[in-house]
Amino acid sequence: MEKRRADVSLPLVLDASVVLSWLLPDEQHPRAVALRERARASVVLAPAVWWFEVRNALLIGERRRRITAAQTDEF
Repeated sequence: MEKRRADVSLPLVLDASVVLSWLLPDEQHPRAVALRERARASVVLAPAVWWFEVRNALLIGERRRRITAAQTDEF
């Protein structure tokens, strides 16, 4: 008898680097774009430090003039 696995939808755990690639135009990657589409239809989790990592990277992006303060606020 063949054992069948139940269709289990695992949550998507987002890394800050993937999320930042969605915002930073020069960081676009096909896998990150695919994950963005998956995130729209999935349960999404993030590590406890996620907000701090993303916020720090956005502030550094502003200092290096890769993004504007308005883009940081919008994101």
